[in-house]
Amino acid sequence: MGNASSSTTFNADYESGIYMPETSSRTRNEINSQYSVAEPRIKNFTLSRRDNHGTWSLHFSESFGPIPRIGQFNAFDDVHNISYIGYGCGYDGKLLNDVWMLNIDELKWKHIKLTGEIKVSPRTDASAVLVENFLYVFGGYDENVFLDQLHQINIENGCVKFIQTCGDSPSPRSHPIFAYFNNSFFIWGGFNGQLPNNLHILDTQTLLWESLPQDVIGRKSAAWTILNEKIYSYGGSKSGGMLIIDMIQKKVSVEVTIGANPPSRVANAGMTSFDRFLFFYGGTDPTHHTFLYGCDTNQMWWFVLHVLPDGETTSLSDGVVCRLGLFMLPRISSFVFNFNKKKRELVAFLGLPINEALPISLINITDPISVLNLREDMYHAFMFDTGLQLKLE
Repeated sequence: MGNASSSTTFNADYESGIYMPETSSRTRNEINSQYSVAEPRIKNFTLSRRDNHGTWSLHFSESFGPIPRIGQFNAFDDVHNISYIGYGCGYDGKLLNDVWMLNIDELKWKHIKLTGEIKVSPRTDASAVLVENFLYVFGGYDENVFLDQLHQINIENGCVKFIQTCGDSPSPRSHPIFAYFNNSFFIWGGFNGQLPNNLHILDTQTLLWESLPQDVIGRKSAAWTILNEKIYSYGGSKSGGMLIIDMIQKKVSVEVTIGANPPSRVANAGMTSFDRFLFFYGGTDPTHHTFLYGCDTNQMWWFVLHVLPDGETTSLSDGVVCRLGLFMLPRISSFVFNFNKKKRELVAFLGLPINEALPISLINITDPISVLNLREDMYHAFMFDTGLQLKLE
């Protein structure tokens, strides 16, 4: 790529802005169907080569891995760079109840064999969090009913234990937002035929649930990530805006964002975070390709991260170039999306379209992050070191 011309022409389609949200929980009908996309609008556009872009590469683990799937839970250990996944719906339409871990540094899979007297029924669209050496899993759907079980999985020995709670517990649901903060579990949203919007909080000392009514309409199949004491969620809504759950104030709100907002109705996208930035990618849509989006939470400002293939494991033919001259990545949905802080890499795997080879996408964003931090430093230097202040009318 280093000796290539500074301009490359390639056929392109682009995001339509029309997103069709799911109307029910995902089951084997979805997994058995073809990945449905609209006929792309093909044009010839010129690639704009820019400095400080991210680099996309594709890798395959040499270890034995799980069945390809959608609807899996994911919990990420950002200290040891271990991604835990489990359950979901396999490529043959069969619901699953297995648990795996992926070391995202070494790209090695390991199966966690579940043990104990209690057997977990196969299910899809459960949510999970990691607390010390335990995975806590809530909710899901087993093709017949929505589930409200809270159970614990010991990641060292696979022992499963159901947690008995009391109080105003959350209703059965699939794909809820689920987080742990300050000795409490937080559950909001999801889908059970309705869009529940009460914020449920479980005190892990007393195992007592409390339910707090909220003014925000529920969302389902929305992506979310945790940054400090707040949960940030985007997508799964016609109304747009960044949904924020303040786990200290115990309040759900929606904040208006600026910039290049991703289409808000996209469902089953991926979202992760680093420093003050959120990263958003993929999700269900009629088009084949999408941008990688970032959001600066200090300003609630969305932007598009310029990404190019590495020229070895990926190429321009794996994506398209839009009318703005930006490379667009292949669209995936219902996947795992983590961030490797040490390597400054976004990691994506599993999901739709199903691929039995279990490819792992890595997007190195070292250069874009450096530029974003430099821009912030320059802004503060201008605003404060010079004594100038910006006045907004």
